[in-house]
Amino acid sequence: MNYNSLRYFIEVAETLSFTKASKNLFVSQPGISQQIHLLETQLGVKLLNRTTRNVTLTEEGKFLYNKTLPSLNEIKGTMDQITEGASFPSLIKIASIPSAASLFLPEFLENLHQAHPEIEFEITETTSNEVVKLIKNHTSHLGFIRSSKHTPNLFSSELSQTEFSRSEVKAIVSSKHRLAHLDSIDLSELADDFFLHYNKDTSTSLYYLLEEACAQAGFSPKTICSGSELLTVSNLISHNLGVTLIPNDMIELVKSPFIKVLDLKEVNLESSITAIWHDSGYMNTNTQLLIDFMNKLY
Repeated sequence: MNYNSLRYFIEVAETLSFTKASKNLFVSQPGISQQIHLLETQLGVKLLNRTTRNVTLTEEGKFLYNKTLPSLNEIKGTMDQITEGASFPSLIKIASIPSAASLFLPEFLENLHQAHPEIEFEITETTSNEVVKLIKNHTSHLGFIRSSKHTPNLFSSELSQTEFSRSEVKAIVSSKHRLAHLDSIDLSELADDFFLHYNKDTSTSLYYLLEEACAQAGFSPKTICSGSELLTVSNLISHNLGVTLIPNDMIELVKSPFIKVLDLKEVNLESSITAIWHDSGYMNTNTQLLIDFMNKLY
């Protein structure tokens, strides 16, 4: 039994036509017929009912098709990965949360471009959960997510990771806020304020960090808005419509003369930017290049 005989059988089973299978596979009809006949002989069963008008699957044929199709697709995917990795990379696919895309990717890609000017980048900005999915299904080569002690479920045995930076959590308020004249506060002093919260599903790490910080301070945050983009959060806070907590590394992205950053006296929570990649035994050239370059740069 060989791969080609199964591949030919799958194609005939899907098209129910030797003529169509021949065109799709660029193989002569006699060649396909011979391979399927050999397969039937090896298995000792009839797989196809053939007449001058049509082709149908026998019960054994249906069973073989349903059992072998997923395996053949997996084999094809593996072969495609190897083929992709066998040549020098021309397109590198990176998935990232927006904050990491703004904070880390410019320097990273600048240095990568200087070393390999022939490489083209494809950047997908999305949530941490979606970045993990893109890495797991091999859609992207390298991902950047926001992680904390609350997000271990984002990782699995098939993913490798390295932590880029770790930032403490701070509060940001409007420059018109009653506490804006201070440099540090007890978080409990914001218990009566409305919070701009994070979406539990799309910003899991930041959602639970804010929840835990407020719980440690003895209150539950009153939410006025959740799930907004960072620019919108910045504008809402500038207009004194609420307050929020934010990792220190993101403060550069919301800096404004209308926003005040406040240290939190008794809160010791941190958030990290983490790089992830798929490493289940085989690593294609693109991913290996990115990991090697990242390790040298950072």
